Amino acid sequence: MAGPSSTAAPSSPRPAVVVGEILCDLFTPERGVLLAEAPVLVPHVGGAPANVAIALGWHGHQVEMVSALGGDALSSRMRRILQDHGVGLQHVETKEGELVGLLLIAVDADGERHFHPYREGTADLMMRPEDLPESLLRGAALVHAGTVTLREEPVRSTTRRAIALAREAEVPVSIDVNLRPKLFTDQGLMLELARDAARGADILKASRDEAVMMLGPGTIDRLVDDLHGMGARLVLLTDGEGPFVVSSGAARLVMRPPKVTAVDTTGAGDAFVGAALAHLLERGLGDPDRTGGDPLRWLSELDAESLEALGRFAAGNGARAVTALGATGGFPPRR
Repeated sequence: MAGPSSTAAPSSPRPAVVVGEILCDLFTPERGVLLAEAPVLVPHVGGAPANVAIALGWHGHQVEMVSALGGDALSSRMRRILQDHGVGLQHVETKEGELVGLLLIAVDADGERHFHPYREGTADLMMRPEDLPESLLRGAALVHAGTVTLREEPVRSTTRRAIALAREAEVPVSIDVNLRPKLFTDQGLMLELARDAARGADILKASRDEAVMMLGPGTIDRLVDDLHGMGARLVLLTDGEGPFVVSSGAARLVMRPPKVTAVDTTGAGDAFVGAALAHLLERGLGDPDRTGGDPLRWLSELDAESLEALGRFAAGNGARAVTALGATGGFPPRR
């Protein structure tokens, strides 16, 4: 399983920026314990964007989070954990009187998760477009976001504005199609919003199930072709323990993740995409001198050798994530 990136090449002189939710995941203390029977619940940082930010920080990259937390004790705890993992929080607003979103999670005997969200009116959903750090977004090495913050206003417009600012400045945009049907009352709207976000992505990560939900049934090649057709220059298509695809305009590889015994599969996809972004930063994304001043073309031209190195590194970190309870339990603080 992959550890922290150790290549001698310098990382990007500009920060990676992650936009989206920071949650508190409350887990039952061990696998097979039902929520109704749990004597205690164990808090971990949650929210797919926060997990990606932790992965970037764990690999030694400068990363800034754009989000909001409440003034409650659990929000303070999440803030401290993120700081311990090297995540910059200068642009994480504290909304006094609001609460951090909660996600209750029971992990069954096979390592699969069962989610119970408590998300209405939480601090992250109150992020406003006018609060965005525009200069940070325009000057980032990359901007990463997910689709959960598209569920309602004002955070929907905030997420869209952050993506638009990055695209206007030709900053690579990474989108994780992390569909969460339980958080949307209108499934058709969820898919429409996800497709719209995907069309704004230069780097697009989805699971095979998510791709099928967005695009309809098809072979892996057809799904990847359609994801490229939405505008993505680099596509990462995962399928749990099954083969995954890394694809650019120049090459496409189908690879297998390493075999591990899963304790908890929460956050495996987040660790995968976070490590993929870390690898791209190490290889030069965000540094104009190393991308020839055109990072978007650089992404499109990644060859088979580059894709194989990226895929192995990302999959190794995804495998590491499932070996401990919690989305980032396999990545202890390095500070």
